[in-house]
Amino acid sequence: MKTRTALILLALLATVTVSCANHTGHPAKQTEPQTDTQTIHMDDLSPITARIIDLDRESDIVTIQMANGHIYQYYGCSDYEIGDYVSAILNIHSKYDPSDDEIVKVHYSGYSDYADDNLE
Repeated sequence: MKTRTALILLALLATVTVSCANHTGHPAKQTEPQTDTQTIHMDDLSPITARIIDLDRESDIVTIQMANGHIYQYYGCSDYEIGDYVSAILNIHSKYDPSDDEIVKVHYSGYSDYADDNLE
């Protein structure tokens, strides 16, 4: 019984040793997403949170505003309401000109009425 336990422990120790020896400490290479026209570089992506300030349901356009005042628009009104918050990933083309930034992905973040803003 002791010999069997010792062999099992030795096998586990050998497995751990081989696993650690093969690990270089570098994360796995991440593939970058691609658009139809260009490659998006990970350094150009930036997360934001913004509040929905307008919905054009006829054109299916959502208008969002960040806390710093920057306004962006994207398609996809779905179940959104004015005052909802969204989180988005932006592809930043220029650090100094937000007008050429591109929204890559948007997700609903929630709703808060504590700000007591009148949005209508």
